[in-house]
Amino acid sequence: MANLYQQKITTMNNVMNHVDNGRVPILSPAQTWAIAYAGRTAQECKEDAHKECEIYGKYLEDMYFDGTPIFGISRPLNATNGLGFDPYFISADGVSLQCASNLEIINDDEIDRFLKNPYDFFRQVALPRRFPALQQDTPQTEQLLVNSIKAMMEFTGREKIKIKYLKKHGGQTPMVCGSLPVFSPLEQYVMYRGFTKGLGDMRRRPEQVLEACEKLLPIVSAQKGKHKPFPWLYNPIVVATYLNMKQFEKFFWPFYKRMCGEYINDGGKILAHLEGSWGSKVEYFNEFPANTVTVLLEEDNYEEVVKKIGDKVAVGYPFPIHLLRNGTVEEVRTEAKRIIDKIGTKGTFFTAEKCLISASDARPENLAALCEVSRDYRP
Repeated sequence: MANLYQQKITTMNNVMNHVDNGRVPILSPAQTWAIAYAGRTAQECKEDAHKECEIYGKYLEDMYFDGTPIFGISRPLNATNGLGFDPYFISADGVSLQCASNLEIINDDEIDRFLKNPYDFFRQVALPRRFPALQQDTPQTEQLLVNSIKAMMEFTGREKIKIKYLKKHGGQTPMVCGSLPVFSPLEQYVMYRGFTKGLGDMRRRPEQVLEACEKLLPIVSAQKGKHKPFPWLYNPIVVATYLNMKQFEKFFWPFYKRMCGEYINDGGKILAHLEGSWGSKVEYFNEFPANTVTVLLEEDNYEEVVKKIGDKVAVGYPFPIHLLRNGTVEEVRTEAKRIIDKIGTKGTFFTAEKCLISASDARPENLAALCEVSRDYRP
């Protein structure tokens, strides 16, 4: 069908805008699981954009999805080649990715220097520390830096290649989000300090954390005139689940609300991935204009979240991954129909409660069964 790609975009925009599609659409939960499904390797994806499209397009060609948050490897793996440190690397299975255990770049005695001028700190301290090859002032070092910049440009340029591919192949399944995620100021600060230190700073040095979030806000906020209602911005949130309510209200939400507000005011819409358990914190999403934010859930109860924010925010139903991994095709079909009958078809969609990373995360026949029910079942 020539217009299937645009029809799927309309379907997902209907979800965001609380327009009833008459069925429950499905958003792909697959990340590097797609590589295992194709029987290929992450290294092949890393080497060539067209090969990456072919590999990631295989499962989308074989199953029906209305959209996918990402398409391809979501990290610029080639950008750090030769710099002496790789933040992300391919696991022993040849498919999934791992994150280096120590990513902190701001030591305890450097916080004041960082706060004085984050840009200078990144350039003079953080980058040379993180990437040892940059500490030497040689022609070779200059070439490594040039190679890194080229690799980063190549990575961002892949998005156009992927969109062109998906308009004709991969089941004509659109990426509902741009290729680079957006993180909140507190999330960025915790990344720079390391998880344990970053969270601890809210107790030890709260005023410095607040100042850091203020300084990071313009770095993570929207560039005016750069955003449209589709594709959406992908916003994974890890840190919020570890905060008590007072910390959430003081250190996270005020800056997060301002950041998202700038994207929304510039015409953008946001897909927020609420990792872990949010509880009553999720109610704060009511502060955004209606139909501008959609949320993916992990551990929160879907029905409770819908009661709290469902009138303004579309909510993805987190289909149980244990059924996709261990259930039978008939069990998946039965559960999917039961859920649809219960939740209705407006302002919602299917995805899995966890992203699919390795081959064992889901049986292909079970995921295909969920896709078929999503596409064909009308309550």
